[in-house]
Formats: sequence, structure tokens, C-alpha cells
Amino acid sequence: ACTLETGAFRRPGGASRRRTCGSCAARSWTLCRRSRFAPPTWTPSIPRTLRWGQTCTPSWINISSRSQWRSGGMSWALLRHPEGLPCDVFITHSWSEGLYEFIDKLLDSWPMGARAVWCCVFANPQALDIGDLISDPRTSPFAFALASAAHVLVVTNRSASIYSRVWCIYEAFLAVESGKLITLASAPIHSSLRRSFALGMAIASLCFAIGSSVNLAVTEDHFTIASILWTALIALSQLCARQLHLSAALNVIAAALLAAWLGVMAAKGNWPQFGVTSIVVVVFLLNEVDRTRAVCKKAQASQLKTGYAGPENAKASKESDKARILDDIAEHTIQVDLSINVVMDAGMSTPALRALVEHGVDVRSSGELRWSMAMLCWIAWLGSLVSVVVGYDIALSSVQRHGAVDDTCVRKAAPPLAVKAASSLCFTICLIAWLVKKRDAKAFMVSSIVKVSFLGWLVAFFADLPSGCQGSTFGLWVRYPDVFFAVSLTNTLLTLTGRRVLITIPYIGPALLQIFGPGLGCLTILGQPARRRHRRKLSNGSAQSVRSDSSDLSGSHSSSSEDPISSVDV
Repeated sequence: ACTLETGAFRRPGGASRRRTCGSCAARSWTLCRRSRFAPPTWTPSIPRTLRWGQTCTPSWINISSRSQWRSGGMSWALLRHPEGLPCDVFITHSWSEGLYEFIDKLLDSWPMGARAVWCCVFANPQALDIGDLISDPRTSPFAFALASAAHVLVVTNRSASIYSRVWCIYEAFLAVESGKLITLASAPIHSSLRRSFALGMAIASLCFAIGSSVNLAVTEDHFTIASILWTALIALSQLCARQLHLSAALNVIAAALLAAWLGVMAAKGNWPQFGVTSIVVVVFLLNEVDRTRAVCKKAQASQLKTGYAGPENAKASKESDKARILDDIAEHTIQVDLSINVVMDAGMSTPALRALVEHGVDVRSSGELRWSMAMLCWIAWLGSLVSVVVGYDIALSSVQRHGAVDDTCVRKAAPPLAVKAASSLCFTICLIAWLVKKRDAKAFMVSSIVKVSFLGWLVAFFADLPSGCQGSTFGLWVRYPDVFFAVSLTNTLLTLTGRRVLITIPYIGPALLQIFGPGLGCLTILGQPARRRHRRKLSNGSAQSVRSDSSDLSGSHSSSSEDPISSVDV
């Protein structure tokens, strides 16, 4: 209980992430130079390795053990907070990462609203022999702290997968058993964004100057062509979101074309069109942020896969610890392996995502919230709602001032008040739900709203083709408010029911989630759940033989590789 209550440290208040990370790195580097905490392998190139992820950063064992020896063996968390702190986040990691790498990833992925975290490096008395504390995995400090936390943060490293260690697998098992939210920590992307934005600003400045100097006689056809071009570029950028190199090329092309068009609009003094084009610029800026973060997430997932061969093949410093842990999770090996693979594919693992995978749904990118798509979703929906509510009156007054139009293109009556009120209510409900939902649920909401709205627009467009009113002052949603209401109602139903309910619909549930969820996948192999159940049956039937084989295999590995942790397996 003492370890549970005091096994947390508070994020420094009032300091920015960058300043906090820099000060920690500077202090650690000072300790290295004074030889108070020597790195594992001292090389003359240390001054050039102050960036995160280097193997010659200060050793966790040296930093934690030596400082705790000076305090009489007391853990760092107990030394700083004798009264204890509530545990909001549990950090699962191995001791293979560098100090700077760990600090940067932790501060960049700090969960919103969290005040204190539990980390074994600081919570456990590393200077003492804690074999008795972890002799029973169920009553170990790891188990008590994880039960208290609401969030589990997975911190990867460049050396090997943290799930090649049996204690990290046991922490994943406890998180799955307790239904915790598991998130994959990401590295900072500030330096990558600075390089991308610097290149984009250079290209945009040149193109803006060219556009300002060109004397172009702008007509309505030019505005139509520009609108079609921006729509096509935005659609391509969202469709090619997983193709990171192609997405980068599209962002560069969009930056050049948008900057040139902004230069033309500025030279002509057309500030309304300049403002509309600026919104498109913001969309592509967010798209570059999404692309950079996707590159980082892909690298973290690759680090998590390196060296991972399943729970049975995980390594441990003490074979007795591994035997006890495998006995505890023997009947849940498939679920633990499933959760780890969900983290690798989606960047996070929740009970909902694990249920989707059990039904054969592809969850790749399901935890990736694309802010560019979110902006498009809410701006497009809000603009359509405004056009339905007040667009008819504005268009009718404009027509009456500038002359009559074809009677077939003018509705005999304004959109019903009930349609306006119901559509506004649907928008409000979805917006509030989006603000309170978790990241994976937000990603599904944004994706489903965009796809359903596009399908509704296609229905209205093809229904409007025989009328010949495509160039009318009255917009498409104004002429077909019933279709817009159907789209809004469908979005609201998808938001309120959620994925856990949709997946239970016979036959079509997984297909609906695959179609309306993030990404472009349709249906995965329908036999996947059956094969998984078959694997579970085989695993339960031969658990003892698999465990003995993996024990021999891990023993051979441990004899041929050097394990830097001798007193306790973390």
C-alpha cells in the first residue's frame, strides 16, 4: 500500500514541455560530465548525442540506484512525496530506452487532465532487493498501481520491444483484465514540423509573389475551376492518408497552388475569396501535422514489434518469475496477444477496439484522429446547416432583387421549420458527443460523418440532375432539405449507438463498421474470428507443452545474451 500511494511523481507545474524536457536533459548531461552518473558505455561522441533515443544517455540503473542509496534506500517517489499521490497514469516500459528518449515521449504524450503517474523506476526502491515484493505477481506493486490508474501509457524504445519482457506482458494482461485504456506514447514531432513548414513557407512565398505579379483577368469560370481543384486535392489528401510519401507530395503541390491563388486574390482585392481560400490552407496545414504524426506513430509501432514473439517467448531475469506469470495468464494468452497487436495497429487499445478485432474488423488507424478531416467534417456540416436554415430566404431575396429565374428551380415553400429544428438538434448532439468521447471514438465519428454526408450529397446530386438547376442560386441542400435531414439523423444514430452496438447487428455489423470507420478497407476475411477461436482452443489444450518449450528457448537466449538487470526484472 505504501508503494501504491507514493509511487507517482507530479508533472512540473507552470513550465512548458520543451523547457521542462530541456532542463532535465541539461541536468542529466551535467551529471554525466561530472561522472556522478556514468553512462553504460562512455564514448567521446557524447556531446553530439544529446538528442533523444541514444544508447549512451545516462543509465536508469545508475540514476535511480545511486540517488536512492544516498537516501537510505528509499524510493525517489517516497522521498519526494511521503504522503503519497493519487495514481492517474501507469507507465509500462523496459529499461532499454535512454533517459532523454523516455522524458520526451512521456511529456509529449501526457494524458489530458492527469496529474501524477506511476513509474517503477521512481516508485520501487531500486537500491534494495525487492524480490519479496514481486514474488506474487497479483500482489506486486505493479498490480496495485495499475488497478488504481485509469490510463496505461506504453513507452517504446529503439532497442527492442518492451513486450519481449514478461513483466510488461503481465502489465498488458492486467490492463486488459481491468478494461483500461492503453495508449502508445509518441515521440515529439516539433523538429520534423519545423523542417516541413520551413520548406512549405519557402515554396508558398515564391508562388505568392508569382501570383501577385500575374495580371490575370479573373472570371466566374476561374472560380469554378479553383473550387473543383481544391475539392479534388482535399479528397486526394484524405484518400491517400496512409501513403505518407504521396501525402507529402500532395501537400507541397497544394501549398504552391494555394499560395499562387492567394496572390492573385490579393492583387485583385477579392478578400472574401481570399478568406475562403485561407480556410483550405489551414486544412492542408493540419494535414501535414497529421502526416508527420502518422510517420512518428508508424515508427513507434515498428519499435513495439521488434523482437516480440508472443507471451510464451518473452524473456525474464528470473525464470521463476516467468513461470508464475505464465501460470497466471495461461487461459488469457490469446487475449493478451490480441491487445498487444491492437496497440501496434491502432496506436491504442480499448475494450471497444478489442471487441471489433474479435469480430474481424480491421482496426488499423482506428485510434488515429486526423485533425484535417475533423475540421472538414464540422465546417462542412455547419455550412450545410446554415444554408438549410437561412439559405432559402437569402437566395430568394437575391433572386427577387436581380430578376426572376426559372420557376422550376424555386421551391414553392421554404424548408419546413421542423426540418430546420431537427437538423440543428442533430448537429448539437453530435458536437457535444464528439467533445466528450475518447480518441478512437472521435476518429470513428469524424470518419462516419464525412462518409455519410458524401453519400447523401451523391443522392441529392443525382436526384437533381433531371431538373437542370445545377447552377441555380438555390443550393443543393436548400432544394433537398429532406435528404440533409436524413443525413443528419443517420450521423446522430451512428454517434449515439456507438461501435459496441453496431458490431452486434447480425451479418452486416462488421461490414458497417469497416465501411464507415477510418480508412478505406471494406471487409476483412470473415474466417478470422473462427481461426482465432481455433487458436485459443489449441492454446488452452497445449499450454503446458508450449510453456515448457518456451522456457527452454528463453533459457538458451538468456545464456547467450547479457542482461543488464540482475536484481529485479522490470
